Amino acid sequence: MNARYGWTVAGVVAVLIAAVALAVSAVRDGGHVIPTGAPTLAAPSTAAPTTLPAPSDRASDGGGLRIVEHGFTQLSITATLTLTPGYGPGRPEPYTPVHSAFIVENTSRDQVALSPTIVVRYLDRAGKAIVEYAAETADKRLTAEVLRPGQRVGIVDYFNISGRKVARVEVRAVGAVWLDPADPRASGSTITADGVSLIRTGVPEASIVAFTAHSAYPATVSAVANAVYRDRAGKILGGSHNSYLYRQYFPPGDARGSITVTDWLPADLDPARTEVFFSQVLG
Repeated sequence: MNARYGWTVAGVVAVLIAAVALAVSAVRDGGHVIPTGAPTLAAPSTAAPTTLPAPSDRASDGGGLRIVEHGFTQLSITATLTLTPGYGPGRPEPYTPVHSAFIVENTSRDQVALSPTIVVRYLDRAGKAIVEYAAETADKRLTAEVLRPGQRVGIVDYFNISGRKVARVEVRAVGAVWLDPADPRASGSTITADGVSLIRTGVPEASIVAFTAHSAYPATVSAVANAVYRDRAGKILGGSHNSYLYRQYFPPGDARGSITVTDWLPADLDPARTEVFFSQVLG
């Protein structure tokens, strides 16, 4: 055989062998032959973005956070057990803490407010802002967890100062992260309270605010219960939270709960107007 033709036949055979090997190493997918090792397209992701939108003062429908009402009471007491130089037994330190409470509403009809935030400033009679003990600024930021469309929440604050008189309180809503209710990042349900009653134990500085909690969460959650106090005219006097931010556990549905108050109760408190709200809800 002519060497030139022999080489041509060998080349054809090599090509045929390679084609057969490629066919054998292929896999069939949906009627289409795809060679083994060929790149495939990943299925489109349906997971929600993990990065939250930037906080804003307005929801997409024009709603926002509204300060419905607020109030405070300043105490005037003395302390002999103090680390402040110059004070102690025989020379008690004047102590003038402030108990305050704020009712905040989500006015959006369509969006959930995540981490709704307000800024509070305590002012003296001259209008000068007072800086809290150990704080770096007079602006005190207070935050709740989740406010669903139309929902209100009570935020309680304790302002720790000595010897300064608070004449008024300024409060403004800073904003929130606004999400659609169906967004997985807006997870969280509601827990509310009613049937609130005050139980006086007979022991000074120890009373109990009892309530019935209604949890729409599908599983047991823990939360801090906060009491908002009003007088007979409905004016907010301030609030108290559980000592040391004590957490309670609430199963789905109805459950009894209580706040042990050891710090303060207003003298003109109307127990029938006391409200309970929840913060720091954890699943």
